[in-house]
Amino acid sequence: MYDVAVPPVTLRRAADKRITDVAISIRRNCFSRSLAMAAVIALCAQQASAASATGAAAGTGGNGPAGGNGGTGGNGGTGGHDAPLFNGDSSSSCSEWSLPDPTVYNDAGDGVKAISRATRARISQCQCATQDCIADVLDRYAVALALVAPRLPPQLRNLPSIVSNAARRVRVARGRREAVNILNEAVARVHKEIELIRADNPEALRLQARGGEFVAGTLQLASASLERADGL
Repeated sequence: MYDVAVPPVTLRRAADKRITDVAISIRRNCFSRSLAMAAVIALCAQQASAASATGAAAGTGGNGPAGGNGGTGGNGGTGGHDAPLFNGDSSSSCSEWSLPDPTVYNDAGDGVKAISRATRARISQCQCATQDCIADVLDRYAVALALVAPRLPPQLRNLPSIVSNAARRVRVARGRREAVNILNEAVARVHKEIELIRADNPEALRLQARGGEFVAGTLQLASASLERADGL
C-alpha cells in the first residue's frame, strides 16, 4: 500500500478552514452569551424601574393628606373672613359658610359650577336677603372665581372683576331697588362676555360659555333674593 502525498497548499487550506470554523464558533458563543447577559440586565432594569415607580406612588399616596392640609392652610391665609373661604364640601352651616376649592377640578367650568352652587345655596337656604349679606357672599364668590379665572376662555377672565364690582356697589347702594338694578347690570355684562365667545367660536359656545352661565345665574339669584325681600 502506497502513501499518498498531500500537497502543502491543500494542507494550508485545510488548516485555515479549521481555524476559521473555530473562530466563528467562538464568536457565536460569545454573541449568544452577550445577548443573554443583555436580556438579564434589561430585565433587572425593568424590575428596578417598576419598584421605583411603585415606591413613588406609595409615597405620593401617603403624602396626599398632608398636601391637602397644606392647601387648607394656604387658603386660611385669605381669612379676612369670619369663616374659611374653602372647605371640603359646601354643606357648612350658614354661620360657618365656606366654598369648595375650585382649583381641585381638572376642568375650569366644573370649578365655577361648584362654587356657584355653593354660593346659591348660601343665598337661598340661609335667607340672605340684605344688601350687606349679598355683598359679603359675592365678595367671597369673586375671590374664588379669581383662582379659576386664568383657566377660563379669555372672554370670561374678567368675571371676578364683574362680581367684585357688583358686590362693592350693592353694599353702598341707596336701597334694595338700586342694588337690584346693579345686579341686573352685572348679569347683562356677563351675557355680553358670553356673546363674545359666540362671535369667536359658535361651535364651542356651549362648552366654553358654561362658566359664564353659572355666574350669570348666581347673580340673578342674588337679585331675586333682594327683590323678594323688598316686594319689588
